Amino acid sequence: MPPHTELLDLQPLPITALRNPQYEAIYRSRYPHFNPVQTQVFNSLYNTDDNVFVGARAGCGKTVCAEFALLRLWNQNENGRCVVIEPYKAVVEERLSDWKAKFAPLGKAMAALTGETTADLKILERNSVVICTPAQWDMLSRRWKQRKNVQNVDLFVVDEMHLIGGTVVRRSGCALCYMTNSGA
Repeated sequence: MPPHTELLDLQPLPITALRNPQYEAIYRSRYPHFNPVQTQVFNSLYNTDDNVFVGARAGCGKTVCAEFALLRLWNQNENGRCVVIEPYKAVVEERLSDWKAKFAPLGKAMAALTGETTADLKILERNSVVICTPAQWDMLSRRWKQRKNVQNVDLFVVDEMHLIGGTVVRRSGCALCYMTNSGA
């Protein structure tokens, strides 16, 4: 196994690097700078359309890294859609609650999938961010060639990927942001 990538010795990136007063306001009350992991991956997630894997220990700020990709999406396409895969239903609910509060000033609609295909297709159509478990996404995306709402996902984030069995498949040009607690 190759060694993990050492963090570069970078100056902490100020919140103003977001170059968007609305986005900056989301973080300003929490901290003035992003942490070392967030600073390291900021450019890749916020300024490019590259697929990114973020593997770091628990509690190092990977969720904010995913938020960089989400904010990038909305910078590029204010109507862009994101699907976020969380390993368990309890984490889905927690992430949904946190992000609804955090992104409320941006007016972005967010919802969790229900596991019922007809309702979930409508949820996917009507929301900027849809959060679900791997099983829920699998059920909805199996016939992705016949489901425009599934094809129209612009950003795909998989959190805690090491807890999910099987493989993740790239669908119709979606960007991928993998986050895991591994030490990689």
